[in-house]
Amino acid sequence: MIVTAKSNCYISFGQQLTQQYDMPGRKLRASQKIVLDSIRQTDPEKADALKKHLADAEQVIAQLRSGKSKAAQSRKAEAAEKIKRIKEEIKMLMAMGGDPRMIARQIARLAKDLAAAAREYASAVGASSQYNAVSAETEASASCNNNMSDAAQCDGTAVSTTASLNLSAVTVASGEKGENGKSAPPEAIPEAKPEMAKVKSIQQHLDALRQQMKTDLQSKAVELSSKTSTADANRQFAQEVRTLAALLKLLSRQQKERLHQAGDHSADREIAQTSQALAAAEKSISGVGAPSIIVINMIVKA
Repeated sequence: MIVTAKSNCYISFGQQLTQQYDMPGRKLRASQKIVLDSIRQTDPEKADALKKHLADAEQVIAQLRSGKSKAAQSRKAEAAEKIKRIKEEIKMLMAMGGDPRMIARQIARLAKDLAAAAREYASAVGASSQYNAVSAETEASASCNNNMSDAAQCDGTAVSTTASLNLSAVTVASGEKGENGKSAPPEAIPEAKPEMAKVKSIQQHLDALRQQMKTDLQSKAVELSSKTSTADANRQFAQEVRTLAALLKLLSRQQKERLHQAGDHSADREIAQTSQALAAAEKSISGVGAPSIIVINMIVKA
């Protein structure tokens, strides 16, 4: 029968799409929906109770994720405020001038503050990145599991944005004749009805999965935009740290030259601490944002 051959072809094609759509490169976990449906067949009350427990657990997880995300954002905001304060103090220090030993000590203190702010920000970024990675993996796995559950309901078929099943293409063999000697319509042949119903069911599931994929893609686009904005903020912070570190190095070197010209080495310890703190600051933000060319147009007059 051509009907059987065509419907089997549709199913085989859907199974190939399932493999393409449901293989993100990680092992898929068992679908919650499939498990719940299986339990519901024998014990509906138990299935409903389990579904409620799962929903409650997901809500708790969502709250924990939200709390961690807010904590990371708060730490980043505090670090950014420290950077603003350091900027203002550097401006005041440059405008004030005076004893190079006093300036060297102030520079050492600011360098330590800069290192602390960079370390704090980098730690928040690292925690946020780890949370996002775990969250993305969980969401991807859950998405794939849901897709597998939907696919299981239609014998393993899945969504395709370019494939569309046309029921009008389902025909019967020319050997099947009606009473008037002409080919009988598909509905007149008993064998055709279940096959057509199966193909129609496949079409409906494909349409539903196609819509779900569209929704998922839109959600991912919004998420990507948010991540891009966060990445820009991280790069900006890292660039500010590098710029301030370069400026403090310059100021420290100038004070060192002034003191050594006078034979004074009393601030060598503070100058060495400045170098160590600035190196630590640059190391902390090395993975936060890509470095770019740093131009310093502020010079302390000797």
